[in-house]
Amino acid sequence: MIGDELGEMECHALAAIAPTTELVDGRKPVASDHDVPARSRHLCENGRVMVHVIASIRVKEGALGEYLALFKENVPNVLAEEGCVQYTPCVDAPTGWKPQDLDPRRMTVVEQWDSMDALQAHARAPHMAAFRKRAGHLVEAMSLQVVEDA
Repeated sequence: MIGDELGEMECHALAAIAPTTELVDGRKPVASDHDVPARSRHLCENGRVMVHVIASIRVKEGALGEYLALFKENVPNVLAEEGCVQYTPCVDAPTGWKPQDLDPRRMTVVEQWDSMDALQAHARAPHMAAFRKRAGHLVEAMSLQVVEDA
């Protein structure tokens, strides 16, 4: 579908900005489904746009170490899931920048999935249900951002 609705002039103009970039099927990128040049979007091997997840988990006082240990035990299970590209637990790193919101009780998970279907399957995975059962009592609050390349 990439470029199907574009006129010849638009296709040539977009192809000119990324002359050496190829899509998985060998075609030159001409436009994305969102009218953004294809070279600015991360396409997975399946030709879909990468799905990114930022999950912020605030744990109860004194529980970060225990939560991280339980979380890290489950990381290999998640990385083995079909469609998982990245699944990394992180903690705040002080920079001294004024806009930064530091929280010593927060763990942030940076995730990448090759499709929304893979992310949905991850949420239903038995090892995730088991993890939530083992670690859920340590969580005070959670927020989630699910985004894709613009």
